[in-house]
Amino acid sequence: MAIQIDNNIPIPTAGRGRGARSEELMVILTLEVGQSFFAPDKRANLGAKIRNAKKLTGRRFTVRACEEKGISGTRVWRLE
Repeated sequence: MAIQIDNNIPIPTAGRGRGARSEELMVILTLEVGQSFFAPDKRANLGAKIRNAKKLTGRRFTVRACEEKGISGTRVWRLE
């Protein structure tokens, strides 16, 4: 198989690694006390993002598995 060289292909934004911010982490960082959000499906790394947000901000959060409108997922609340 021959390798093809391409020109003018844009580089996608980093999705991993130091400095990368996922959509969930950005939402977590903007939550006010008493606010929450629902993340559908099983987000295996959502717990890691919560721990990261706690470390970055010193804020407290809680996470519960739940079902909303027939969809299984996780709800995250900011406590303080």
